[in-house]
Amino acid sequence: MRAEDLAEALQAEPIGDPLDPATVIAGYRRRRRRNLAVAASTALVLVVLGGGAQLLGGGAPSPLPPAAPPSSVPTVARAPGAAEAERACRAEVAATANRARRPPKPSTTARVVAEQRVNATGGHLLVLADDTSWVGCDTAADGGKAVITSATDNNAAVDAGTFAAAYNVLKVSGTLRSYRWAAGVLPPGVAKVRYTFWDGSRSVSQARDGYWIMQHVSDAPASGNDVTRPIRVDLLDGGGTVTKTYQVDPTDCPLTTRGC
Repeated sequence: MRAEDLAEALQAEPIGDPLDPATVIAGYRRRRRRNLAVAASTALVLVVLGGGAQLLGGGAPSPLPPAAPPSSVPTVARAPGAAEAERACRAEVAATANRARRPPKPSTTARVVAEQRVNATGGHLLVLADDTSWVGCDTAADGGKAVITSATDNNAAVDAGTFAAAYNVLKVSGTLRSYRWAAGVLPPGVAKVRYTFWDGSRSVSQARDGYWIMQHVSDAPASGNDVTRPIRVDLLDGGGTVTKTYQVDPTDCPLTTRGC
C-alpha cells in the first residue's frame, strides 16, 4: 500500500447524513481500507522487529537466511589415557630435576607439542616443550611408568645422534617384539623423519607445531639384529624428497630416566 493510500484510509470520516446511502457506502469502503492498512502496518512492524524477513522492491516480505551458529574454538580430541600419561610425564620431569638439584627443564609451563598412542600397549608418547627446551616421554615400555629423554635445547645442532631411538621389548599377543621410539625438533626445511630398520620395515614420524615423534613396533619377533644393525634415517621435505640421510647407531640411547 502506498503512503498516500494509508494516509487517506486513516483520515477521519466526514460528517454528513449518516443515513445517506452514499455516505454509508463510502464509510464502509473507508473503514475497510483503514482496517487493511492497520493490519498491513502491524504485520510490517512484526516483521521488522522479528528480523525474519526483508522488504523487496514490490513491498513483499522475503525470508532471510538462518543466522550462522556462534563460532567455537576447535578442540583436538585426545586418545584415552592421554591426560594420565601427561601427568606421569610431568611428574617424571620434576623428579629428574629434583634428583639433579636443578629447576625442571623444560619448565612447569611446558606444553604438549606432539602426542601419539602406542596401540600395541595402550601407552603414549609425547613431547613436552617450552620456549627453550623439550623432552620426549614414553609410557608404553615400562608398564605405564614414564621414561623421558634428556632435556634438549630447541636450537641444538643436528647430527646422527639427534635421531637416536630408544629401544625396548614389548610383549604383544604373547610374542616379544622390538619397540623403538624417538622425538625431536624438525630441522629447517624438514617436514617428516623416516626410519628404516634392518628388516626393511619403515616408520614415518608425525609432525606438529615444529616437533616430530616416531614409534615402531616390529611385526616379527624381537631379534639380536635389532641392536646390532644400523638404522637409516631420512629427512624429507614437504614434497617427500630426501634432503639428508643419517646412519644411526642402534645402541645409542636418548633416555635419561633409565637405559634403553
